[in-house]
Amino acid sequence: TWFYQPIHKFFLKFSDYQSENPRVVSHLVTRFVILAIFTGFALFGVTWNKTLSVPAVVLFEKQHIIRAEASGFVQDIFVKPGDYVQQGDQLMLLVNEDLQSDRKLLELELKKIELQKRMAHVQDKYNELQILEERQKIITSQKHNLDADAQNLVLRTPGNGKIVGRTIGNRHGTLVYKGEPLCLVVDPEHKHLVASVDQNDIAAIQKLFPGDVVIDMSEAGLGTFTGQIKKIVPKASRNLVHFSFAAPFGGSFDVKPGEGGNYQLFSPRFNVHIAIPESVRPTLR
Repeated sequence: TWFYQPIHKFFLKFSDYQSENPRVVSHLVTRFVILAIFTGFALFGVTWNKTLSVPAVVLFEKQHIIRAEASGFVQDIFVKPGDYVQQGDQLMLLVNEDLQSDRKLLELELKKIELQKRMAHVQDKYNELQILEERQKIITSQKHNLDADAQNLVLRTPGNGKIVGRTIGNRHGTLVYKGEPLCLVVDPEHKHLVASVDQNDIAAIQKLFPGDVVIDMSEAGLGTFTGQIKKIVPKASRNLVHFSFAAPFGGSFDVKPGEGGNYQLFSPRFNVHIAIPESVRPTLR
């Protein structure tokens, strides 16, 4: 409707136009050339800047996530939030009576098998002896795993730093499961930003790498300052870098429940690490 009909009518009446104006062809060519020049200048000669805004969160560069390496009840807590600890310091003591009783049962089972092996050897029951040796290997492996869990009932810090975790003091007497995060040990002097970038925008961020970006923290009363892109994680992920990105906690991303009570993004996003000026780090929470 917009293009075909006018062009079609133009060519039908072109002979009439040409009879009225013999220079109609040269006029059309001139106008087309002028239009092409202006269009080309607008497309390739005029520069413009696109503003891309992405959310980011302040995280510690050097941090150790303290997880329960064995399930058990929290019997003692030796630290509180804000304490500074050294590598190897005790953080918590867990108790697991079921674990201890299982270890004792396996010890008794191993002693029983050892007696049965002696009996089978004396009676030349080599087939039975072979079966007992295989069972002994299995139970020994099980006891080794339980012994490791028993040693892990004492939680120690893997590095130096400051204890972060508001709920650590409320865990006394509670049951924690193997792999459950309990607190962080961080270096408070080293912080950076981690931005979450949509797949459609990552190409624009890659063009900036390792350039500067403007960080806007006006709502927090810190104004704007400049940071530098240090790292772009090459693979997109649905996992949240921090729960504050999620809509249920005031973030901008819709999420769905994931494994272990965590939340997951509906579509994968890229994580971009941004260095911040030393003068600003102490004021960032």
